[in-house]
Order: sequence, then structure tokens, then C-alpha cells
Amino acid sequence: MNPIIATVLITSLISSLTVGGKAYFKVIAMKNCEKIILKVGTILSIITKEK
Repeated sequence: MNPIIATVLITSLISSLTVGGKAYFKVIAMKNCEKIILKVGTILSIITKEK
């Protein structure tokens, strides 16, 4: 297989997985935004207390 074609195929596969994953996890983040904010706030609170 031509190295240029292989490089283009691998690059397109990686970029499609990146875009698809972003779209998938964006839906999850929008559905669970309150839980995510609460968890992040809790973690930041613990980290800030230790310093």
C-alpha cells in the first residue's frame, strides 16, 4: 500500500473518531450537567482545602 494513502486513511480515521466522540460525549454532558458540575465543585473544594 502506498504510504501516502495509508497516512491519509489513518488521519481520517483518527479525525472521525475525534469528531464522533466529541458529539457523543457532548450529549452525555448536556444530560448530566448538574451532576458533573457538582462533582467538579466537590473535587476542587477538596483540593483547595489541602493547600
